Amino acid sequence: MAYDQGGWQNLISQSSETRQRCREAAVTFFEMVSRWIEKSAGSGEGRYSLRFGPAENLDGLPGLPVAVDSELDNLLVNLRTLCQLMVKVGDRLAEGAAFAEDVPGIAKDLVSWASLGQEMAHNLEWICRHHEEDTVYWVEGGADQPEVILRAAPIDVGPLLQAKLFAEPRPVILTSATMTVDGNFIHFIKSIGLDLLPANTMLEKQLDSPFNYGEQALLCAARDIPQPGQMGDSPYHDELARAIYNISLAAEGRTLVLFTSHRSLREVYHRLKDHYENEDICLLGHELDGSRRRLVEQFMEGKRTVLFGAASFWEGVDIPGDALSCVIIVKLPFAPPNHPVLEARLQKIARQGRNGFQDYQIPQAVIKFKQGFGRLIRDSRDRGVVVILDGRLVEKKYGLKFFNSLPLAEHFRGSWQQIVPKVKFWLTGRQE
Repeated sequence: MAYDQGGWQNLISQSSETRQRCREAAVTFFEMVSRWIEKSAGSGEGRYSLRFGPAENLDGLPGLPVAVDSELDNLLVNLRTLCQLMVKVGDRLAEGAAFAEDVPGIAKDLVSWASLGQEMAHNLEWICRHHEEDTVYWVEGGADQPEVILRAAPIDVGPLLQAKLFAEPRPVILTSATMTVDGNFIHFIKSIGLDLLPANTMLEKQLDSPFNYGEQALLCAARDIPQPGQMGDSPYHDELARAIYNISLAAEGRTLVLFTSHRSLREVYHRLKDHYENEDICLLGHELDGSRRRLVEQFMEGKRTVLFGAASFWEGVDIPGDALSCVIIVKLPFAPPNHPVLEARLQKIARQGRNGFQDYQIPQAVIKFKQGFGRLIRDSRDRGVVVILDGRLVEKKYGLKFFNSLPLAEHFRGSWQQIVPKVKFWLTGRQE
């Protein structure tokens, strides 16, 4: 085989130049997208998102600006050209494999990376241009996290799951401790497309919990903490901090506090950090003191520890034994109504003449609530308290759906000051 040094050098030079153009095009494109969403959605603390769609759409969504779309063309051309050149370089390396032992591996890596690049270009173009009615498209950004993310998701996963999974001629078993809402599977069945199956092809079964919740768990609902809109943001977090602090002291630490807002978590964390240190209690904060895995490990290792968690801490956290004796749920876990996927689903439900809050938001919140409640009792020897600091649980009619979805027949409701001695007596047998 003749070795074409000039052709090889030209290929390497062309690849290097294209890689640089691709990098510059990507930076320019995402900077333009960032400026667009800052202007449209408004910048500020935390993350923000902006839905977008085709030029004409039912929900009046903005389309991709012409200048951004033009820069997308530039990025796609350079990205696809770079991928083609990577394949050529890989092929040339494979041809000369006899001259070096490590060349075949490098050649395969280049072809693999080129494939990933082509897939990336396809996904980028699909999200930005090929809009479908049953899919929601949005872009995320944030002042505290400068990356820009383009996303797409189906508005309703039911038809997709029915076509790809449930229509297959094989049995499918779905199990979870949090499928039911108010004692039935109706919401779960509709949300994942099981209602599209032929009649008599599905079996339902609810099994009793192996735990004796009446003996192992105490449920308390505080009714005296107003919502932030009723008392102001700062007074609300002051009162929240007082309640959390005193309840967790009654539990001698050993408390997991579940927030629905990272901002509220930080507000309360900074109010209480020094107070806990004075009581020789370690306070750990999600995204403040380490990763979720590390925080859970520290919590399990400590004896007098309070852990503030949000988002992923509501599920999948398993802390059996004496390390965890109290779970405080700060607010009922309703998803933000302006989240792009939820917003699109609510609009679809409204077009069907249904009530999105009753039919979707409440059931989803109940499932999340059950997941949070489930952090407490993890085996038959656990014993502890769950305290909810959201007065809506006892004030609103929909609160019954939350209560009826839990494996407890009784609960205590009162002020958080009344809850403190209840917690202490339940856990220690001692009264104030």
